[in-house]
Amino acid sequence: MSQSGQFVFDLMDTYGGGQAVLFVAIFETVVLMWVFGFRRFSSDLRFMLRTKTSVVWQVCWLFIPVILTLIFIAACVGWSAPTYPVGGEVYHYSAWANGIGWFLTILVCTNYDNRRNKKKIAPIWSS
Repeated sequence: MSQSGQFVFDLMDTYGGGQAVLFVAIFETVVLMWVFGFRRFSSDLRFMLRTKTSVVWQVCWLFIPVILTLIFIAACVGWSAPTYPVGGEVYHYSAWANGIGWFLTILVCTNYDNRRNKKKIAPIWSS
């Protein structure tokens, strides 16, 4: 049994769930709405759901990546190394713990897949 569970949880929460997930969300929305196109996306939704999407949704889809990017920039500017309060003191994580945290951030941002036997699955619509 270890007393470090809360420290590991805080490290994972700081590096694995904050800016990394926001970066992935920005990338996904930019690719989906600006590369694939919000009109094609709306058309696909209309096909799948059998209902037309509102103009409000389409406008939101266009501006969400910009808003997320501004939030990401503000988070990067205001970032500081994580600390954890222990009793009346403040614990500063060591350099190697921050290194593991940044490695976790890079892992989340690159969406690294380590499966050795990657089977190519043909989509059902290709036959």
